Amino acid sequence: MDSERKGEAAVRLLTKRAERNLPNDALHWLKHIKQERGVHRMNVKGKRLLVVASGVKPNPGYRLVFVEEKKEGGKLLIVVREEAPEPGAMHPQVLAYPYLAFQIRGKPPSVIDAATGTPFGQKR
Repeated sequence: MDSERKGEAAVRLLTKRAERNLPNDALHWLKHIKQERGVHRMNVKGKRLLVVASGVKPNPGYRLVFVEEKKEGGKLLIVVREEAPEPGAMHPQVLAYPYLAFQIRGKPPSVIDAATGTPFGQKR
């Protein structure tokens, strides 16, 4: 990737499989931090992680979706969208914690809510 060679920010969305390969410290942190709405950062054993979390939701029908990565005014932005369950859809009543985990290199990107255009996690 050209941006990686130039030392600019690089972002990689982690799959659930890749998450399982993270160091134990990071897995423990991720298990707890995904319960708190917002954007969270951690450095562990040479890995820089960024987690975008919706916080606690009443069922697994709620989702957090990675929309795009873009540059604006020289800054790297990650755009995410929260999705509610389809009206009338049946879901078990169990707590869910929608989140996205990224591995980052360089300056941490800003995370933007696609619905509002504001930084993710800010009060509406």
